[in-house]
Amino acid sequence: MPAGRSAPEVIAGVPSIHAAWNGSYPLCVDNHSLKLEEEVFLVLNAGHVLTTRGRRDSSTCLLSIYFAPDLLEQAFATLAPAERDLLRASSPDGSLRLFEHLRECDRSFMSVLRYVAHHICAGIDDPVWYEEQVSFLLRRLLAHEISIARTVGSMTHMKSWKRRETFTRLARVTDLIHSCYDRALSIDELAAAAHWSRFHMMREFKAVHGISPYEYLQRRRTQSAARLLCSTELPVTEIAERTGFHERSTLVRRLRRSRGLGARALRALAHDAQTQASTTSSQELPHRMPTAAASGLNFTTSISCVR
Repeated sequence: MPAGRSAPEVIAGVPSIHAAWNGSYPLCVDNHSLKLEEEVFLVLNAGHVLTTRGRRDSSTCLLSIYFAPDLLEQAFATLAPAERDLLRASSPDGSLRLFEHLRECDRSFMSVLRYVAHHICAGIDDPVWYEEQVSFLLRRLLAHEISIARTVGSMTHMKSWKRRETFTRLARVTDLIHSCYDRALSIDELAAAAHWSRFHMMREFKAVHGISPYEYLQRRRTQSAARLLCSTELPVTEIAERTGFHERSTLVRRLRRSRGLGARALRALAHDAQTQASTTSSQELPHRMPTAAASGLNFTTSISCVR
């Protein structure tokens, strides 16, 4: 799809996973605006209305996987009894309900998504193979769910019935940070996302995440800035502006603190690594996905890739 055009509205009648590469992709879920980038992915239960609003980077690719509920149930059945009980206990009605918020990516999960996306763009049409990959992906997704459920269960400073609601409110704060880190965010604005007072929000946020909302925001900005340094030739000053640091010196200081390298050294290291990788293996997935795309949605497992 041409840059800046809105995608058709989709009523997701099945659970789904959404991830983006090569830039920012605005995704609207029930009129709630989110931003997908390489650092985060989104998981949703059934029953949401999805569309896009606003402009996106011309090179951005969005991968959406809609999977049949019976595949999720099959993956759930492979878990140990204690893990199944943990996931049920974290749900208000005792059923399996996925946690719906922007999650930070890890290599094990994103590698499967990139692998699937590569085959879609290559024109591979093998439903059985895709079902196997989605089943494998769901097992890793449930590992994410178990980790989050343990975090919710560790919130022992409140009653058990209140823990998931509290985590959901905090997820609205992190969603806002992931989607709007490129602009100034006040504590009052973050607190309003959770419908709490600023002091209650800050206390609960630090109790769950171990850091303050401000440090979480700065870490998110640093992640995005490091990606832009390693994948583009944008000037450091422009990257600082795009990621909400505004001052070049602030960006460099945060990079040194988190990565141990300045902007130039980090970019040079990434370029050397990419050169070495391209010469040693021609079978690895490219950093930028192919431009060909396939899309589709049905009531069973469906995988769509929109460019």
